[in-house]
Amino acid sequence: MKKQLFLAAMTITTLCLASCDSEPRSVELSYEETVERSGGYVAQNDVEVPWNDCHTPLQYAYLMSDYDQIDKFAFGNLALSDPKPIVLTFDNKEHKQLEISKYQDFRDSAIYDIAEDSSFYVYNLEVGSDYYYRPYQHDHPVVHFKTLDLAPRILKIDGTSNIRDIGGYVNSDGKRIKQGLYIRGAEWNIGNNESGACEWKVTEEGQKVIRQLGIKTEIDLRMEGEEACRTKDDKFLDINPVLIPIDYNNASFYMDYRKDELRDVFNALTTTANYPVYLHCRIGTDRTGISSFLLECLLGMKKEDIYRDYLMSNFDKVSGSRKALTITRYFNYLEKNSEGDTIAEHAYNYLVELGIPKAQLDATRAMFLD
Repeated sequence: MKKQLFLAAMTITTLCLASCDSEPRSVELSYEETVERSGGYVAQNDVEVPWNDCHTPLQYAYLMSDYDQIDKFAFGNLALSDPKPIVLTFDNKEHKQLEISKYQDFRDSAIYDIAEDSSFYVYNLEVGSDYYYRPYQHDHPVVHFKTLDLAPRILKIDGTSNIRDIGGYVNSDGKRIKQGLYIRGAEWNIGNNESGACEWKVTEEGQKVIRQLGIKTEIDLRMEGEEACRTKDDKFLDINPVLIPIDYNNASFYMDYRKDELRDVFNALTTTANYPVYLHCRIGTDRTGISSFLLECLLGMKKEDIYRDYLMSNFDKVSGSRKALTITRYFNYLEKNSEGDTIAEHAYNYLVELGIPKAQLDATRAMFLD
């Protein structure tokens, strides 16, 4: 199994609400009822997840299985996309704050208030990374741990869902894709058609996480009829909103029928000054999926990991299960319609044909790849 931004990308949250493109078409069932009807079943209680991993039992079990076994774990109809917290333990008889850092000298550390408990729940740590923690301003031994080196890095932003970082994977050339640069997920807000104002779905706690993640650009792929709105208000003056409406019909043929829109998306994604980027449509699955697919191909991600990243959306309410066939069609289109010996070369040449300057593509690859 495969498997950095900084500590600012860590946060503590307690609740996450699901966000979806439209209401599920079927009556909502529990996980157990769903799997019983589908004929597949993975009992969550039977899965033991390493304590230093961010994935839930179902997510972890899927990541330990072949990518095409997604239907044994998630079906696109339940809110299962939140990560598992990593639990830090300590003696809290006198301590009121906890300090956490990626560095042993505690530079760039984050300090958190802690409750009268002996454990602390941490979300959004980078995968495969060293961390250090200790009670703040107390003479106390430093505890070191390393998060499990297992991508994808699942993120928690309170009020939205289906969020993950494409960093952490090792590509086909053995180079690790940097974490914290490109985050995909569902929408943050909806537009009020009467007032024209943005109404936040993301809570205040979630908005704090967005700031902590250091997001500089929000790329919004929703159409006007989907109540898309630009995230430009007093809370997010530092975020550059880029609105590129893409029609969500004919999802399997985006690379043929939505070339102008994809060119605009990749003009934004190959402008290195835009990063870190949060890209989304409404549920973060189809239009977000094709954009992420092309970027992942450009970075030389392994095919298995590209399939798996797309299929991870089935852990959220996305109005039905997504299938590997969609990604197979994308691969077939690239290989048939653009030159190259590798999938990275096919994607590179496809984007050049769309009109993306080679210098921008080269700079983007250099930024992402260690």
